[in-house]
Amino acid sequence: MFWTNWAARFLAPTLPFLLLLCAPLLELILEPSHDVSPFTAFRAGSFTPHVSSFTLFRTSSFTPHVLRFTFHPSRCSGQAVSRFTFHVSRFTFAILALISFLNALAGVSIHSLTYRLALFKVSENPDWDAIFQSALSPLIGHWQILKPTNLEFAWLRVTLDAIQVDWIAIASTVGVILFALYMLARVLRGEEMPRVATRINLALAVALTLIVIARYANDPRLGGNDGYRRLLETVAQKAAAQDVLILNDDAHARYFFSTNRARLKWYGLSRDPARWDAPTQALVTRLGQTYARVWFAYDGAVDAPNPMRDWMAEHWQAVQRLTFEGGVTLVLYATR
Repeated sequence: MFWTNWAARFLAPTLPFLLLLCAPLLELILEPSHDVSPFTAFRAGSFTPHVSSFTLFRTSSFTPHVLRFTFHPSRCSGQAVSRFTFHVSRFTFAILALISFLNALAGVSIHSLTYRLALFKVSENPDWDAIFQSALSPLIGHWQILKPTNLEFAWLRVTLDAIQVDWIAIASTVGVILFALYMLARVLRGEEMPRVATRINLALAVALTLIVIARYANDPRLGGNDGYRRLLETVAQKAAAQDVLILNDDAHARYFFSTNRARLKWYGLSRDPARWDAPTQALVTRLGQTYARVWFAYDGAVDAPNPMRDWMAEHWQAVQRLTFEGGVTLVLYATR
């Protein structure tokens, strides 16, 4: 997982289709023959619409119109290679697949904000250096900060004085995985899979997804507190879709992403006085020119200068001010 912009995320829907290209290589690992290399598998004639031992769903258990391209060494064109080359190629592919899996595991284990905060300690421009400096790339940096308190697993919450494990979610997930592996083992043995087994597995996967999402909704690591919860409830009730909200503490942005249900647009901006620079001032000014009403959320319990709040008090008119638990404050400004 590389630290890049949103462009990489736009490619995510293509991953299931790109993974299909790995099917011949995956079957090569399970194939006992040694008369071909993984490179000849991609030559003309190596993809044929025949069912092999690696087919997960047979025609009778899914649909007779699904075309599956599988790998058959006997149909590969090209000159056969030696036993040594075959085993080296197969071993290389297996090692690369393992390395890819471990790097992806490290990437999802550490939250991007945690890694970004760690980069601030060693780089003046972490967003740029994480892309163009190998030593600061996530491929290396995630392993350097990999420790229990930095883990992003929803089912494991580690703090300095406690460890919380969601055994219900773990048991449910393991159960679905074991059932899927049981189905896979039967298919690999050449047994026919009934349609009901496939439907049950799909239903279990959907149910598990809904259950774990509901259980992880109140993750304390997302930030927030009772004050911010009441603030969002108030915004959902009183704000209009034509309004805009400015969160003056980007550390709570993850909580807003998870909990906010209001239809208005919102921006998470830093409360650090040093970040009240020309681009931020231009953004706030443009929002005041675009929207007639601006909701401003900040934490009044933080005793620090707040030039953004001072600027709004000087240029806009405060229509309503609401205070919640913990010093959380919500101010409605009229900009015109």
